[in-house]
Amino acid sequence: MKKIISFLGIATMLFTFMASCSKNAESTSVLPITLSVNTDLTLEIGQTSEVITIQGGDGNHFRIINTNASVAQIKQENNTFTVEAIRTGETTIVVNSAGKSKSLKVIVAAPAVSFGEITSPLALKVGESKVIPLSGGDQKEFSATSSDAQTLEVSISEKNLTIKALKAGNATITVSSAGKTAQLEVSITNVLIESIKIDEPQNFKPGNYRLSATILPENATQKTLIWESDAPNVVQIINQNTGEIFIKPRYGQSATISVKSTDGSQIIAQHTISVVKLVEKITFTWGKTQKLDIGNKNIKLDRIIEPADATNQVLEWESSHPDVVSVDNQGRISTHKEGSAIITAKATDGSHTHETIEIKVILAINKVTIDQAQGETMQIKKGQHPLSISIWHNDELKEAGITDKSKSGLGYVRWKIADKPKDNTANFGWKNGEKHILYAPKTGVITIEATYHDTLENDYISKKIIVTITE
Repeated sequence: MKKIISFLGIATMLFTFMASCSKNAESTSVLPITLSVNTDLTLEIGQTSEVITIQGGDGNHFRIINTNASVAQIKQENNTFTVEAIRTGETTIVVNSAGKSKSLKVIVAAPAVSFGEITSPLALKVGESKVIPLSGGDQKEFSATSSDAQTLEVSISEKNLTIKALKAGNATITVSSAGKTAQLEVSITNVLIESIKIDEPQNFKPGNYRLSATILPENATQKTLIWESDAPNVVQIINQNTGEIFIKPRYGQSATISVKSTDGSQIIAQHTISVVKLVEKITFTWGKTQKLDIGNKNIKLDRIIEPADATNQVLEWESSHPDVVSVDNQGRISTHKEGSAIITAKATDGSHTHETIEIKVILAINKVTIDQAQGETMQIKKGQHPLSISIWHNDELKEAGITDKSKSGLGYVRWKIADKPKDNTANFGWKNGEKHILYAPKTGVITIEATYHDTLENDYISKKIIVTITE
């Protein structure tokens, strides 16, 4: 009996020990869940948290629940996860494993509104515009106001702030988004004049005029100018704001005109006005056109300038085709080749008076001969015969060997059978540039005619010869 009791006691003690070991093993394998972040997680929109590590539970299997996925999104990888902030608000992240759980509160706030690299105060010139990229807030919707809309204009397009300076002064821009606000001070100044140029000639005849000036930069804010004369007895300022002047008949005298800025830039330009008798008319004694032969040199173009006592009678000369007719600064012309040129004489006194004359350079042709003829006749054998002409002025040869077109390109030769026989004894070729080749397939007597056409003068000069064709 004592043996049985002893056995039962030992068994009871063994059972109790095993149960105790089982409980210890269970408590060792399932631990409370802990996170590497111990406090509430605060993020700004668009920000992603650092990697958060999970410990506890069964050590392997973790399920994460996000109570408000519109505020933040979770990206899990095994026992780690990250949180990406989407919009302002709060969400709770719950991590579960083996009956254990752990919560993490996430707070998403809007970042401060920023003007990027723009610093306050921003300096602008009147009329200047600037586009400023915005960031912060909810990254989507922004509103903007100007403390002085008459001085500074503002507008928003998506994430860009556009500002335009309207007038000199100061204004504050306020931009808001998702409860965040930022301000930018803007200082606007006038665009000052940098240069003034008087757009007028120096020589004037007596009378009323209105002077003008070019101002740079073109976007200068204040363009009002003040005009002054240092010799009112010569040039009188009628309106100092508009540049209206009266020039008195003080021939040979001058006045210095000053024009000054009024915007504080202290820019001044000066211009000397001389009182002169301007050239009013130029007349060539040859009239509007003149014909000359090739080879003339230094022929003076006589002209009449009116009035005869014009102060400055120096003329500027120009030829439209100097290779045909050249002209020097004294108005002397030389003819070089057949053709036509317009010679222009311009006054240099600022009057813009000018006159032109057309000079036609001609060969002065009055005779044509056929190079292959013997006087008024020519004897040839049946076959093909290239022909050419020479052109003359009296007994002076101007050009020989012309088959179709002269060297100048202004004269052309036309060949034809003057009394063409019915049996087609001969004819001229009219294809492939063979107009000058006489085709003579049969014997007989024919008359041929060569006509030189001067296109410059529209003159025609012809030559006929009798041609005898033999075997």
